[in-house]
Amino acid sequence: MNILQLAKYYPPVYGGIELVEKMMTKAHRENDDEVYICAFSTEAKREEGEFGETILRIEEKMNVLNAPFSLGFFFHFTDIVKEQQIKRIYVHLPNPFMHEVVYRHRAFLKKQNVEVVAVYHSDIVNKSVLGDLYNWYFKNSIGVYTKIIVSSAQLWDSSPVLSPLKASASLRAVIPFCIEESGCEKKHSSFNKKLISIGRLVPYKGFDFLIRAFNNTPYELNIVGDGPLREKLQSIAAPNIKFHFKIGHQQKNELLASCDLMIVGSKNRAEAFGMTIVESFAQSIPVIAPMLHTGVNFLVQQDKTGLIYEVENEKQLRERVDQLEKDPQLYETLSKSCREFYNQNLTFEKFKKNLINL
Repeated sequence: MNILQLAKYYPPVYGGIELVEKMMTKAHRENDDEVYICAFSTEAKREEGEFGETILRIEEKMNVLNAPFSLGFFFHFTDIVKEQQIKRIYVHLPNPFMHEVVYRHRAFLKKQNVEVVAVYHSDIVNKSVLGDLYNWYFKNSIGVYTKIIVSSAQLWDSSPVLSPLKASASLRAVIPFCIEESGCEKKHSSFNKKLISIGRLVPYKGFDFLIRAFNNTPYELNIVGDGPLREKLQSIAAPNIKFHFKIGHQQKNELLASCDLMIVGSKNRAEAFGMTIVESFAQSIPVIAPMLHTGVNFLVQQDKTGLIYEVENEKQLRERVDQLEKDPQLYETLSKSCREFYNQNLTFEKFKKNLINL
């Protein structure tokens, strides 16, 4: 089967969504499917990817509210589908432009017998009126998709966009996302007061909250990532907060392996799953995360794979960390159980099987 993925960006640009795209490519290529990627870049070009996939880079000339679009690609889309004999399209959402491409060409796609599948990474949040208008429009144009993949049932059930959809049982496909295992192993079996948090330095990730919570405490907090809040966060951080702005994937994984605990500080539903949580579980590193009622809480379950605290509750977060420092047996139990959870739910082989059998 010939597969097309429609995305904003694709590796070597990396984030949680791009990692999912890469793992989907790997799964289909191992199934001997041909895979094509259409994603935005600084220049238009065609190239071969790591797994033999064909990447069609679209030059990003326009971007409105972090939504890139291209009129040229809109009109050339049908040619790509016909020339490459595409039979399934994955649309990575939220992505207003790519959604509009498949929706406006829905009659053509139906005639060509092309299956269109949404990969729903998260709701659009923090966009106020524009976000509300788009969510209303999306719900009324959802019929273009034969399936909607979500990373957890919790995301679907709590989403104001997805939860009201009719015939959700036939539309919904729950496929927890996976990662590339790094080969790194946690260096310490005991708790040594070394914490880590990974993500883009943007408001919803809550790094300002984490810095306030751990400033001038006995804990070392390692913050890995970069973004527009870099200077502001540096200005409020005490010496026990360590920043790692631009490090490679291997360096990141080695740093993660040297830490005892992953801390998630996210403030709202924009954190829909958490690939860094999966990376932590793969290394038997427990996670403390807020109660967001999304896939974060499918992954991080109280006293099973980690500990939960109320969103932006500094006192409760510190109490959770103190609890693990004072209770070595609980820390050891959580370390073992989060790896067991990973083995049962989050391996690449399980992801591949679910995706291919969609």
